[in-house]
Amino acid sequence: MSEFWAIRKGDALYPAEAESAAVFSRLPLGKALKIDAKQQRNGNHHRLFWVFCTRIANALGIEAEAVSDHLKVETGHCYTIKTKKGWVKYPKSISYAKMDQTEFGKFFDRCIVLVCEEWGMQRADVLDAVKDIVDGSLPWNRAAA
Repeated sequence: MSEFWAIRKGDALYPAEAESAAVFSRLPLGKALKIDAKQQRNGNHHRLFWVFCTRIANALGIEAEAVSDHLKVETGHCYTIKTKKGWVKYPKSISYAKMDQTEFGKFFDRCIVLVCEEWGMQRADVLDAVKDIVDGSLPWNRAAA
């Protein structure tokens, strides 16, 4: 498998830098290639998630990890195992290796919806609670409040 960074310009992909150009140059000409495009994770968005969890946890008097696990399970980002006690849900990882930015953005959006439903908050209030750490370049604000 050939892996490299590319930039989309119109209907074409171009190598993003010299190392990617070297990998790109080794791809066969005139043959169909299956491309698995992934967007690099936004570190600020990941940090926003943890501030989000920490502030909810502080309000509830629990650990941020517990809030994170709850959000993962309740948004369906989990796996289920049958035990002698019944079906048990366990949270999946949101590490950079497990999710690209597109997947993480969808997960974060589901978390905001869940917080609104679970604790009766309005989306604008949820986002207002973390606006002090947002620099305006994060993808979470793409949906209407």
